Amino acid sequence: MEFDGFVFEFISTVEMLDSASVLERRLVDPQASHRRWYRKLPASVKAKHSRGRAAAFLRKVASAYEEQLPDLITTPTPVPQGHGIGPISAAEIRL
Repeated sequence: MEFDGFVFEFISTVEMLDSASVLERRLVDPQASHRRWYRKLPASVKAKHSRGRAAAFLRKVASAYEEQLPDLITTPTPVPQGHGIGPISAAEIRL
């Protein structure tokens, strides 16, 4: 997910929602601020006004993904042959 030029990468909607809950906090506690994903954020995204907007966008994307998940599951995924890599899938979420 891209927000204000910064790309967030998540493995699940649970991780997206957990990140949104951290970003929504008025003050980010030391335990949360030491998370790897939070440390990698640029200062512009760590600002309170940006964190609130990013959290709202994360929740919107997670909701849209969960709504579209049944359609994404039935979409055929190409399986590379002979590369030793498992199936790769990319999905475009409609907001």
